[in-house]
Amino acid sequence: MRKLLRFAVATSGALIVCAWLAGVTRADTYPVNDTADLPDAAVGNGICATAAGTCTLRAAIQEANAHAGPDSVTIPAGTFILTQTGAFEADAVSGDLDLRETITITGAGRGLTLIDGNLMDRVLDVFPAISNSPMTATLSGLTLRRGGYVSTGCGMDINGAQTRVFLSRVDIRDGACLDSYGYGGIYFYNASLLSLDDVIIDNNAGYYGGGIRANGGWGVVSGTLISNNTSQLPGGGAALNNGFISINRSAIVDNRSLSNGGGLYLFSVSGGVTSTTIAGNTASGNGGGVYAYFASGVQFGWDTIARNSSGGTGGGAYVNAPSMTIRGALIGANAAAGSGPDVYCYGALSSQGNSLIGDVAHCSSSNSYSAGPDDVINVTPGIGALVSLSGTQVMPLVYGSRAID
Repeated sequence: MRKLLRFAVATSGALIVCAWLAGVTRADTYPVNDTADLPDAAVGNGICATAAGTCTLRAAIQEANAHAGPDSVTIPAGTFILTQTGAFEADAVSGDLDLRETITITGAGRGLTLIDGNLMDRVLDVFPAISNSPMTATLSGLTLRRGGYVSTGCGMDINGAQTRVFLSRVDIRDGACLDSYGYGGIYFYNASLLSLDDVIIDNNAGYYGGGIRANGGWGVVSGTLISNNTSQLPGGGAALNNGFISINRSAIVDNRSLSNGGGLYLFSVSGGVTSTTIAGNTASGNGGGVYAYFASGVQFGWDTIARNSSGGTGGGAYVNAPSMTIRGALIGANAAAGSGPDVYCYGALSSQGNSLIGDVAHCSSSNSYSAGPDDVINVTPGIGALVSLSGTQVMPLVYGSRAID
């Protein structure tokens, strides 16, 4: 009798546990084992398998999209070239790879796992989740390259008010989106969050924003290199509008705009740019390094803005209305065809101290420079050439530089 009672209790407990587990969203992992670009044979059955019985990257993403909840895709070393032609489709059947549910995609390394858009479409398109839950896409250890000929982001297109994207140890390069409203490496439109940690955005070409074009939301950038990107309109390295930005310990170098803002174009944003090198950028218009417009809410702290050039005014920075705020900044050795080789002020340049500015002669009158404590101005800064150091780009100070404590 006692044994039968114990068995009944144990059985009912197991039934309760099983019922509870049935209500928990299951996370599936799809290990890719084929570099071919083939679709899944039976989307939604929970098995990543093409007609040939292999698991391709496209098939894995199709299965992950069909499953509500978090899933993982692991990708081995190899080159994965997208060959399924057919743009303007949103279920990863053809063209780019559409992400429709929360997903983690992990490669073997940024130089080992290469996803190639084949210059026929962007590489990844991140949508709001089909299940209407918050959408999170996390990517690491891979390269997205050669996205092209679309009117949004070559490497990634990100949208949705609840969409968050986290990139770590990822390269986005060699994209070509020069058509009207093409947006270089990443296009982030009114989404929730874009986080870049140890990311390289290199050699992308866009119509508006060569490396990044962001509108709205939050952008958090750390340890990231934005280099060699070009844009026909503002923002050779990045065009950031109407949101919050945090750029820290990064380098924005050797980018070009045929308009304004060779390195950074900032419009109606707040946040901060700290410990970042902005160098070697060019603009055919104004603001070789930085063009700041209604960006008084952005604090520049302990940055180097050097060896940039513009075909107009403000080789280092062009300060449009109302102001630009700096602390501990080094702005020097820039060049402009017009006025203000280092800084040109249409608005006000406000320093909170400890800054070195090579030339502030064109920040006078009503468009003024407000000096901070221990500022050093109108001197030769003594800055060396741009060099690579510990995975980023820096500009060392030469012997005798006034910037040396």
